Amino acid sequence: MVEDDEPTRAATAGCLRGEGYQVVEATSLSEMDAALAARRVDLLLVDLLLPDGIPFNRLGQLRQTDSLGIIVTSRRAEEIDRIISLELGADDFLVKPLNLRELALKVRNLLRRLRPGSSGAGAVHHFDGWMLDIARRSLRDPEGRGVRLTRSEFDLLTMMSCNRGCILDRDRLTTAVSGRPGSPDDRTIDVLIGRLRRKIEVDPQDPRLILTIHGQGYCFAAV
Repeated sequence: MVEDDEPTRAATAGCLRGEGYQVVEATSLSEMDAALAARRVDLLLVDLLLPDGIPFNRLGQLRQTDSLGIIVTSRRAEEIDRIISLELGADDFLVKPLNLRELALKVRNLLRRLRPGSSGAGAVHHFDGWMLDIARRSLRDPEGRGVRLTRSEFDLLTMMSCNRGCILDRDRLTTAVSGRPGSPDDRTIDVLIGRLRRKIEVDPQDPRLILTIHGQGYCFAAV
């Protein structure tokens, strides 16, 4: 947990420890890097505004560790901060002051999804030459090369692949990814869809696999 405000850090860490989690506290990006280098971490809860910088440039690097969940927090409720955080690989974005009960729920749901085989264990889905292995949480392209997905991207693709040909609205997709329904102005799913298209579509500007059904949601049309 990376948070420079001591009362916020103490309250949040206390809440998470009360839920049974081991919490390592840091107050800056440099302390965060030292903590990550010293131990295995399952989930990173990082504030957007820290004394030694904004962690935007670190999210992409951290995302290379595909076993790490990332939740970004901020006092700024700017939509652009949320979108950039998600684009760079964060799994969720929370505006402070945090609702600690909501945070605990999000942490529990994200950590549950981090466990291999949490959805459809043993299933392997094939589409247009791609192979999605649910148990191993891996995706391979038609040439057999591994394609790195964030946890949210993987959960979203799994949900769509399991409902191939069906129109899925944003609320249902948001629930599958974050464990909660989305609000009308929540663009999380749109951002994740854009990220997935850039990874699996031949032409993300003219998608053939993930289709937008205007006014309804999205449809996975792969065969």
